[in-house]
Amino acid sequence: MSVGHIARKAETEGLPTVTVIVRSFRHVAEEMGFPVMIKASAGGGGRGMRLATGSDEFERQFKTASAEAGSAFGNEGVYIEKFVSGPRN
Repeated sequence: MSVGHIARKAETEGLPTVTVIVRSFRHVAEEMGFPVMIKASAGGGGRGMRLATGSDEFERQFKTASAEAGSAFGNEGVYIEKFVSGPRN
């Protein structure tokens, strides 16, 4: 299900779109397993990037990353990926 589909469904049900999108991302993060990294889609240099170690802090970190991305890059879009501690190549 795309974010656009979720937003349109939320509007028809009278729900705040941002809340529905955050809940949808949290659901994906829960399926993926915490911790997850929330990253600005138009970013770089660590701006708009936040670590969420559990469901309880996900919404706060999501909103912070999105707001920072919007301020720094003019684009509030974010994505999530599984956080890997101590990666090696």
